Amino acid sequence: MEDTDDDSTYQAASGVNGLPGYHAHVAEYLSRLGDADLLKERLWNMRAEQAILTEERISREQIGLPLDPESQAFLSQFDEYER
Repeated sequence: MEDTDDDSTYQAASGVNGLPGYHAHVAEYLSRLGDADLLKERLWNMRAEQAILTEERISREQIGLPLDPESQAFLSQFDEYER
């Protein structure tokens, strides 16, 4: 059998992307799905951190103590981070 362009693309995709046997477009799609999952996890972690820091801020305000500057900065910029 002769190699077609598609066969060459499959071979190139398996070597470059580390996803053997996938067409280049499929490998790119799968890679982007992985990236999206990582971003979702990062956003979930940031939201959890925001909830923890908000609770800590409320508790500390009740006894007259401020949050540390780094935590205050995170909370004040959270909406921008979330975008």
